[in-house]
Amino acid sequence: MPAQHEIVAIPSVHGPGITRLVFSKDGKRIFTGGKDMMLRVWVTDAPTDQECDTYTEHDEAVTWLDCNRDTIFTACEDASVRTYSAEKVEWKGYLTRAEGVEVRSVVLDPKGEKAVVTAEETVFKIISISDPTDIVKVNGHSTPVRSASWDPKGAYLTTSGADGKIFIWDLLNGEQPVQSKVLDIAPAVDNESSTAICEITAVWHPSGKYFVIATKTNEITVYMRDTWSKGATYVGDGHAGLISSLAFSPNGLYLASGGEDGQLIVWDAEKRKIVERWRPSGTKSAVTNVAWSPVANDIAFVDAEGSFKRWRSPISSPLPSPIGLPNQQKKAHVPALVDKEKELEDELFGGDDFDMADFEKEDEDEAIEEKTWDEPGAARQMVAVVPAQPPFQPGATPMKDGKCYLAWNLLGYIQAIDQGSYHYVTVEFYDKSVRTGDRFQDYSHFTMASIGERGALYASKAEGGNPSIVEYRPYRQASWAPDTRWKHELPEGEDAIAVAAGGLRLDKTDDDEGGGDDAAGCGQVVVATSKGYIRFFSGSGIQEFIWSAGADVVAVAAAEEWAFIVYREGGVSLDGCQNLRYTLIAFDTFEPVQEGRLPMMKRVTLKWMGVTEDGAPAIYDSSGVLHVLQHIRRPGKGMWAPALDTNTMERRAGKQESYWPVGVSESEFHCVILKGLEEYPPPNKPPVTEHKLRMPLLRMDKNDKGEPGDGVFEEKIIRDREVISSLRDALGDDEDEDEDIPARELEMDKALVWLIGKACMTNKVQRAFDLCRMLQRPASLRTALQPAQRYHHKGLEQRILTLLDELEQRDQLDEHRKQRQKWGIDRAPLAAAIRPAKDTWPAGGLESFPLPARERSFLAPAVPTAPRKAQPVPSLNSTMYSQPTTPSISREDSFVPETQTAAEDSMDLEWPPTPPSNGKRKRDDGIVAEDVEFAGDVLPPVKRKASEDTPAAKPAQLKCEVHIRGRTIQGS
Repeated sequence: MPAQHEIVAIPSVHGPGITRLVFSKDGKRIFTGGKDMMLRVWVTDAPTDQECDTYTEHDEAVTWLDCNRDTIFTACEDASVRTYSAEKVEWKGYLTRAEGVEVRSVVLDPKGEKAVVTAEETVFKIISISDPTDIVKVNGHSTPVRSASWDPKGAYLTTSGADGKIFIWDLLNGEQPVQSKVLDIAPAVDNESSTAICEITAVWHPSGKYFVIATKTNEITVYMRDTWSKGATYVGDGHAGLISSLAFSPNGLYLASGGEDGQLIVWDAEKRKIVERWRPSGTKSAVTNVAWSPVANDIAFVDAEGSFKRWRSPISSPLPSPIGLPNQQKKAHVPALVDKEKELEDELFGGDDFDMADFEKEDEDEAIEEKTWDEPGAARQMVAVVPAQPPFQPGATPMKDGKCYLAWNLLGYIQAIDQGSYHYVTVEFYDKSVRTGDRFQDYSHFTMASIGERGALYASKAEGGNPSIVEYRPYRQASWAPDTRWKHELPEGEDAIAVAAGGLRLDKTDDDEGGGDDAAGCGQVVVATSKGYIRFFSGSGIQEFIWSAGADVVAVAAAEEWAFIVYREGGVSLDGCQNLRYTLIAFDTFEPVQEGRLPMMKRVTLKWMGVTEDGAPAIYDSSGVLHVLQHIRRPGKGMWAPALDTNTMERRAGKQESYWPVGVSESEFHCVILKGLEEYPPPNKPPVTEHKLRMPLLRMDKNDKGEPGDGVFEEKIIRDREVISSLRDALGDDEDEDEDIPARELEMDKALVWLIGKACMTNKVQRAFDLCRMLQRPASLRTALQPAQRYHHKGLEQRILTLLDELEQRDQLDEHRKQRQKWGIDRAPLAAAIRPAKDTWPAGGLESFPLPARERSFLAPAVPTAPRKAQPVPSLNSTMYSQPTTPSISREDSFVPETQTAAEDSMDLEWPPTPPSNGKRKRDDGIVAEDVEFAGDVLPPVKRKASEDTPAAKPAQLKCEVHIRGRTIQGS
């Protein structure tokens, strides 16, 4: 730990009292406010003796500060929340007023589109930034709400009451937050005592997987997401007194804490130990607010005397920087807070007892009537002809008032402004730390564009004797290859009609010179033309492949590994079907991975197509249904599933609105809401809203008691199961599962256990058993025993024990690899016929030469063998286990629901003893699956490094499995 720290202090800038601060999003300025009723603006790169800008619109003390890219928000004791423009720092007006009570905080959501306002009252408000009249009031606290914090993933909101209770609100069930959990863990706060300095705010880790809070015992404690169970505690010689403020570094590697003792301590967030500390040398004044710079190794903090301090370079070498993750930490940095085995078993219920607690208008209104007359007096035939859907560019809008969007997705947007002889093009990204925006004058008058992971692609149509142009602009320019932009002209008579840019994500590779960025290149480019050609280019402009689709291309999109192409098979049928098909083409081999028809009904048109953040193709049609392709890594086995029907969303009830898609993440549909009959968003950057994906299953509504229907849990199970399957599909041949798969299995098992308990309570024993067979973890099956024992379902209990023994012996990763091997056999390429040398041909020529049998590695040699002895057929009543204590399943067994006795209500549920294993290995013991050689054309995962110690391939064997009443009998 260094002996000297570069601390810059400006004393008493706001006078004695609670003082607050916040960095601007670009890190260039710091805003402070306090008891002197002033807002002060400091430039981070200016000298220490700078004269700050001061704003005096407040009538009382400033109690909180927050900001987004465009606006600064201040909470004030004069019962108001004021807004200032971030660009020039000018007062804009009021966001809201609290009707005579002091406002304590204003906290923006991760996207900067909503604000939570808390005041000296038990009700808090959620206010839309774009429409301040859109207010949701939430009640639940019994004491005034002091502060709030948003989950970085947007699923939860935490609010802190003056009594020290932390309320956790679920935001995914609609516009009104639903109370999920109450934790009585923080110290109570009184405005007239020393505790008033405490923020008592739940501070979320940037990954969103847990939050930390300063507890009543002056400890920093971790609480896990979803389960809200207590995790680890930060250890060491920390603060001597109350802990008043906490803040994670931008990358989550460090936690800064300020206290009543005036100290500022920096902790290693993984090891939960102190790495740096600053102690005041003179008078100790309590730290009231601390914040990290979003772009630099810099901490700013203020204290109860109104002083403003900056700690430059608090993290010194060789410790990793607080900005950006090290190369070996590409995934979210999450500490191992609790033992994995205990977490998988106990987090299900936290150790508690089981508790039951455009074209649509043409299609519909402007159909052309073709009238044919055979002879005078003959009957008239009327045929409604639906026009064929023309090509379109996803995320683009037509020119309106001289402005249009050329592209818009989850990475950012490209806007063009018509200046007559040229277009002024603006490229903006949501995450400016990975990509920087661009502005240029476009004299080619581009009509379409695509925002890719590594570059932006533009195209124009032929006009006025000028050819159609395709231009690609990579985001990054390496010093050894400074000029990576390129432009191609298409031949006369050929126009670009749709474009897409793909490539590996920038945040997945090393951007150092000679690092991973070099190997990943500048991305991939796909151009569909009016001749039915699909032209493939490398990111440097090399023509890699050209595919003649032989059909009218409608739209294209690109992911990391493949291009998603939609085209029309023939013409539009008389019943109004567009007859659209799709093909997924791999970038490394230019071979089709998936192909088939789009799931679109009659008289339905395609509104948007693209890929999810995980690379899965997705479409949104004019009927308001979002579809996502499942099993994308299983060649030829892709299936479309409806991920969301916007017609069933609660917010749409009684409203005339539609949704213009921007993108799809793993769990959310991102779109712009259009009012009335609007077809495209206005050019003034309307807000993007997120809607939880929800498959249209049955029984999704709440019952009379307000409990969610079984369909809600079944829908979650389906989606979690597909995600787990997709994660396993992406594993390499010799890769083990990462921590994400067990965590996903745990989340799915929680929903299953809830349904099992309900089924046991209602005597639906067969349903409970079917649900038990879907459980993924042995710990979950042991939990499922509790309701079976509580309601005295002995037959179910025996069968759960049998399932438990089977699951403990099973290696799901190995089974998944075997299944992939089977796909490879099913999809293996046809071998060419083997021709002998010409001088060995018989006199009769090639026709008289017997052709050799085609060699297939998965079949036994085609040679005569001795007759095999007949093998006995296994009995249905036999069991594959040797333990005499393990109950078997026989044909005569039957499920007999048993009635509940009065004594059951007072029974305490305990975990049953684990069945003996007889030395067999269990899944929970950390089995490492054996390496398996995969045969055939199985789609490889995305560019993974080869293992240096991969064992030699094993000879292929012919194996068979017989499944009888849930049991598996294997042979070879």
